[in-house]
Amino acid sequence: MLSNFMDSRFDHQVDMFTNGQITRMRNVFNPGGIRQHADFAEGVQISVTEPICTTRSMSVPGLPANYSVTSWSSSNTSGLTVNSSGTATRQNNFDGFVTVTATVTKSTGCNSAFEISKEVWVGEPTSITGQNLNGGTYYSGISVCPGSHYVTVTPVNTGDAPQTINWTVQSGISHFINGNLLNFTMPSSVTSVSITATPTNACGSGPNTSFYITKNSFCRGYYSLMTYPNPASDELSVEIFTTDEAGKQLDTIKPDKLVLFNEQGKKMLEYVPSNSKTDIDVSKFEPGKYFLHVYVGEEKEIRQIIIE
Repeated sequence: MLSNFMDSRFDHQVDMFTNGQITRMRNVFNPGGIRQHADFAEGVQISVTEPICTTRSMSVPGLPANYSVTSWSSSNTSGLTVNSSGTATRQNNFDGFVTVTATVTKSTGCNSAFEISKEVWVGEPTSITGQNLNGGTYYSGISVCPGSHYVTVTPVNTGDAPQTINWTVQSGISHFINGNLLNFTMPSSVTSVSITATPTNACGSGPNTSFYITKNSFCRGYYSLMTYPNPASDELSVEIFTTDEAGKQLDTIKPDKLVLFNEQGKKMLEYVPSNSKTDIDVSKFEPGKYFLHVYVGEEKEIRQIIIE
């Protein structure tokens, strides 16, 4: 039996360890025990500069004097190999995560080995995983009104390997960049804007991700819907023009559909125009208040029409 010298009580009958207690305590520090490496420095880990483009030297700094790295391994030898001295070499132009493992052995005392692992990024960034426009999901064919907008991208997580997003914006488009976000202005003078985002790290650039955003010409504040004369008695003319920020007329727009309702909500006329200007014969309608619904794409404008 052993004395418990940390017990300061005067009762000498309770300061002794039994053989069973001694065995259990020693097992904690023996190989396989939860404290088998009690003399091992806390926070010791594999050190390597990421990303690994060609070759990198890896090490385990901070090991106590009686510990050393005896072997290295890789979870994906077709993407990254590690030799016995800790030199990691990229293979087959691999891009992605690989787990490297160092086996550490204690040379004195309980001669046991244990492993330290680290997930490292190898090669260039891979494809961007998310594209958003104005906080919503971007999709092909999306359109916006003239004015200020923003796009964001979500790059693949590359762990400790730093990466940046390189943006390319169509010439003449006002914009500013803040990391994974690009703010741009859709002018009323263009029909579309093209933007490209490319993830880049020290090894090179990953695949491009493109935004192609068209201008929605039928936007409040940037178009002029003209219905004349109003009141009308014989013929009602309907015209739509796009306008710039100053209200100057630019291009004409052909409506997709015109629908006329009376005051009770009854549909009186539905017409698909063939030109940007439409002349409607209203002489056959009773005098009164009507509502003209003008459709362009997903937009709808309603005008009150008086027929005399």
